Amino acid sequence: QVTLAGVPAELALSDLASVSGLSGSTNAAFDLAARGRIWGEFVHDIGGIGQIEIGAGSLHGFDAKGLAAHFVDPLAEPVAAGSGVTAFTSLTAGLVIGDGTMHTDNLAMTGKDFQLTLAGRGSVLSGAVDARATLTTADRDVPLVLSGTWREAVVALSGPTDIAAII
Repeated sequence: QVTLAGVPAELALSDLASVSGLSGSTNAAFDLAARGRIWGEFVHDIGGIGQIEIGAGSLHGFDAKGLAAHFVDPLAEPVAAGSGVTAFTSLTAGLVIGDGTMHTDNLAMTGKDFQLTLAGRGSVLSGAVDARATLTTADRDVPLVLSGTWREAVVALSGPTDIAAII
């Protein structure tokens, strides 16, 4: 069992899951078990559940308002992580960890003018990410898909890829 209280997100998430790009004050509780003869076996065998909360933080690499504006165009190209920053007041998620992955169905990030909800999984070993999200602003809901890795994420508009379905 691991409990964190008031730990900087940069330290907690980079050490526990190789996740970078988040700052803020982290509170977390994990109930985990693992075994293995070598590090790779140990990491792949980790299983359990956790709850994480990050307050008064920021996500580096993407600007939520910029994403919403970019994806007004239904044919907009995907966006790779860059120099954008999104400040948020709260980020919470329940996590299920097993078979070398972290999975969530209820990540919620709330900021001054937006809310982001996300469900998906990421590999603890390779960093590969596969998630669906909805970015809600005052103007609209933007369905998104997240791919790539924790460190080199790519965000694209989720939905029909058939041009006839868009028109």
